Amino acid sequence: MDNLDSKLAIAGGSPVIRHQFTPINPIQSGEVAAANHVLNSGLLSGFLGARSPQFFGGPQVRNFEESASKFFGSKNCISFNSWTSGLEAAIAALPELELGSEIITSSWTMSATATAILINGYVPVFADIDPNTFCIDPKSVESLISSKTRAILTVDIFGRSSDYSSLRAICEKYDLWLIGDSAQSPGTLYEGQHVATLSDIGGYSLNYHKHLHSGEGGFALTDSNLLAERLQLIRNHAEVVVEKGSPNQDLIGHNFRLGEIEAAIAGTQLNRLNDLIEPKISSAELLTDSLVGVESIILPKKLGYHENVYYIYPIVLREPSSRLRNLFCKALIAEGVPAVVTNYQNIHRLPIYDSIRTRSNTRLSHLNFSDNAINTYGEGTLPVAERYYNDSFLGIHMCSFDFSKEEIALIADAIRKVAQGLNGH
Repeated sequence: MDNLDSKLAIAGGSPVIRHQFTPINPIQSGEVAAANHVLNSGLLSGFLGARSPQFFGGPQVRNFEESASKFFGSKNCISFNSWTSGLEAAIAALPELELGSEIITSSWTMSATATAILINGYVPVFADIDPNTFCIDPKSVESLISSKTRAILTVDIFGRSSDYSSLRAICEKYDLWLIGDSAQSPGTLYEGQHVATLSDIGGYSLNYHKHLHSGEGGFALTDSNLLAERLQLIRNHAEVVVEKGSPNQDLIGHNFRLGEIEAAIAGTQLNRLNDLIEPKISSAELLTDSLVGVESIILPKKLGYHENVYYIYPIVLREPSSRLRNLFCKALIAEGVPAVVTNYQNIHRLPIYDSIRTRSNTRLSHLNFSDNAINTYGEGTLPVAERYYNDSFLGIHMCSFDFSKEEIALIADAIRKVAQGLNGH
């Protein structure tokens, strides 16, 4: 670091930001009152895993599901104890898939997206991402369709929408299911519609560091009554209530049930979702406006057909360099910039997929992974996602803090200072 600009904090200079940011606390009096109401009722879970009205949960769960259906414009809402559970249920709910069926998904996401496929006995096939949106690239998707492909699982990453028009056209052309993992994107619209309503099954997370926050939880949306019923069964010990000869007798259920306290908090937050996402959008757009002209970085682009609620504010280095990217992140942290994201996981390069690729994974060998799938596992298979992960991408987690305009100005000053100080290094 001998060649670094001495004004940089990482080289001994004074940092731009000298105060600690206050972590966001989205829990307000309404959430406290809702939780206390449940506690005072004594009914912390209204579910019974038996044929009864309680099979569908307690009053808070049912109220939340009804409210979410209306808010997002979907016929059915089914809540879960996590969106990971919701994803597993969404994949399991797809009827008439054979063992080893292939589902094409993104590698630029959290591991649960692909694990939901594997755990149901199906095979994830990883498509590359669009360099402008970080979402799955429809052209890459279509190039990977095989005789075993049954579904596409897209991810609306960082608060950004997938290209649903193109993905739906592909699904119609090849008779595929479309599942939407919109964990990070509540409130994001695509052509005027909430993104989780644009798939056969879509859904959102209620995890503590998301826009909607009840601690843990998630919920699926679908216009299909058949899929909704299957999701409800999978959530709550399906095999106990499904009768012999039922078209749903293939289902195995879980305890994926959402508690009453979490449902009450989620319902309260849903009522002010716009108030929760608007500060993220305003802060991100102000940051973009403040960084125009910094030539060494590529800022998030506005696209006319969808909005962005900025779970993460993404930045891409114009000249890829792992050394420079890592130094850039360390320098930002030294300048006092909070919640810096240094990279994002390439799921296809996790050890489990490497073990499948090398045929050393005996636990999953019964799935008979095709070359079509294997060829997307391991390093060197997805150039855009790997370039971003290796040496180009960094970000700021916008859901960690409620940034003031003054703080955004300081963050912009720090980014400009680092970009200038590292120029040529």
